[in-house]
Amino acid sequence: MADAGWHYFVALPDVEGAAAAVGRLPTDGVRILLRHRSGRPCVAGRPAEGRALVAERGDTRLAVIGHCSATQDELAAAAARIDDLTDLDRLGLAWAGSYHLVASVRGRLRVQGTASGLRRVFHGELGAHGELGAHGELGAHGELGAHGELGAHGERGAHGGLRALTIAADRADVLAAVLDAPLDPALLALRTLDALPHPLGDLPPWHNVSAVPPGSYLALDPDGRRPLVKRWWQAPEPVVSLTEGGQLLRQALDDAVRVRTRGTQPVSADLSGGMDSTSIALLAARHRPSPTTFTTFTMENDDQADEDVQWARQAAAGLPDLNHIVYSNRELPRFFGGLMEVDGVPDEPSTAVLSAPRLRAIRQRALAHRSRLHLDGLGGDQLLRGHPAYQHDLLRHRPLLAAQRLRVLSQLRRSSWGVEARGLLDGRSYRRWFADRAHGRVRRTPNPLSDWGHFPSLPVWLTPDARDLVARTLHDAAATAEPLAPTRGGTTTFWPSRTPGGSSASATS
Repeated sequence: MADAGWHYFVALPDVEGAAAAVGRLPTDGVRILLRHRSGRPCVAGRPAEGRALVAERGDTRLAVIGHCSATQDELAAAAARIDDLTDLDRLGLAWAGSYHLVASVRGRLRVQGTASGLRRVFHGELGAHGELGAHGELGAHGELGAHGELGAHGERGAHGGLRALTIAADRADVLAAVLDAPLDPALLALRTLDALPHPLGDLPPWHNVSAVPPGSYLALDPDGRRPLVKRWWQAPEPVVSLTEGGQLLRQALDDAVRVRTRGTQPVSADLSGGMDSTSIALLAARHRPSPTTFTTFTMENDDQADEDVQWARQAAAGLPDLNHIVYSNRELPRFFGGLMEVDGVPDEPSTAVLSAPRLRAIRQRALAHRSRLHLDGLGGDQLLRGHPAYQHDLLRHRPLLAAQRLRVLSQLRRSSWGVEARGLLDGRSYRRWFADRAHGRVRRTPNPLSDWGHFPSLPVWLTPDARDLVARTLHDAAATAEPLAPTRGGTTTFWPSRTPGGSSASATS
């Protein structure tokens, strides 16, 4: 369960019994963020300060939760133009930032996260086992009741049994606690692996908790039943030139940084000397009202061959009066150090928690300089570096260029041109590749130039029971596995952001 210091929300259908879910949330700081037109709770939780904006117009109630460039007037104008849930398709990309979008239109509910998968949506059934009403109901003004019973307006089925109502949340652990959902041993065993091929990374390790795929939204009728998941985003075709794409990327980064750094309160950023964080830091400096409200941090390694500090100082020199702090990596905890003291862990098992003590130490350093938000370059490599599997796509569209690049890549990989070429000629479908790997039918060493992605190996320390659970789950998934994109290059590009603990936002707070 999310600890008392973290932020989350739940979205509820327009049914009186759904309010019982609020009584299962940590009560410290929980509030109703948005109500349906009926007056029943629509969104409840504990958002970060200043990160929830709501608007009401006619039959429409609209909320954005997270970093969003929309103003109150812009959100109200958008709400006034919405007559149906499908009208919200354009709003997912209408404003800069990273945010959840929740809407109630004539009692119908829509909940969506981001196309990248950074902001997730989970859903499950409340009341499937008769648990409604056990933990209290909301009063007329949103306060929590102590032992409230269910009302008499339709939350019981025709035969007196409790109806199952679908509710949604942005954290899987919060939803699991609300639903009293037990862990799924097979899916939990999967999370011992270093990385999971699609679609296994989208499966939360609890029974009765499902994930909405990134780029899709959850829709609910007013009665809270018959959940529907529909896509609202499709990856665009790669028709933009490199020059035009670079200009669009610069503008998108600038808009994203401006959303997070607006205001007069101090903010901070990593300035590692690499392209990722340096670009973010330089953009942030442009939007600060004065140099005294912006601090950058550079970690210095003991490795004499590491030139990051040199490049960081060169970048900082171009920003007059910048507060640039260089510190030693010895001042950070070691990996695995302080793990038991970590607060605010991810909502699902993830190897990302190994970095949590170091990230917390960086956050504490930023807080010591009164920073309200810290920016970093995490995710830049995954977004921009590209994956070698694009060579597999290139061979089918521009074979001469692919052959030229293959010679260079084979030299860099210290492999033979023939071995690499045979891999690029592999035409197996994603499902066939998945099944071959799941059943151990590996004819050659995995090759990032031609594989559909990474497939995990079972750790030697797994118990026999865990190994059996993992093997059976992989075998079952192989029968229906579909790729994230039609090509190997496309699939390997989207996969890192969909992996639990994978690439994260360029800005964290």
